[in-house]
Amino acid sequence: MSEPTASEPAQSKEPAQSKHTSNSVESRMIRLSLGAVVIVGIVATIVGGVLLGGKGALAAALGALVVFCFFGFGMVVVIRVLKNNPAIAMNVALLVYLTQIIVLFVLLVLLKNATFFAPRMFAASVVICALVWTGVAVMVLAKSKVLYVEPGSGPGQPQ
Repeated sequence: MSEPTASEPAQSKEPAQSKHTSNSVESRMIRLSLGAVVIVGIVATIVGGVLLGGKGALAAALGALVVFCFFGFGMVVVIRVLKNNPAIAMNVALLVYLTQIIVLFVLLVLLKNATFFAPRMFAASVVICALVWTGVAVMVLAKSKVLYVEPGSGPGQPQ
């Protein structure tokens, strides 16, 4: 094969569609969402520590950790269902999200009078981290261009 000239673009080693598959979007969404929650959780922990001392820092860190675990686990569940049974993926995604919100609400209600940490800082951290997670996930989905049909998979194409 000859070297590409200035008028011919060089061929990439990766297929062009690889960045547009649902797997890459899912992994990007998880990485960016978890990363954003970690950053916001660190900032919330620092703010909680400055404003309310050790109890505030503990509360903010626990709030971020709860969102990190709940939403991360939920995303993994939805991705597995999407790969195994895409027909029910939207229903499962809505059920997982509703369950997460209900469990977070129950946690907030149960811990509102806790004395070992600052409940308001915990609630603020949970709400802010959940909003950040959701916002980043929506941003990634809005900017992604997922191919719904694999190129070359039509009738008469070799598989």
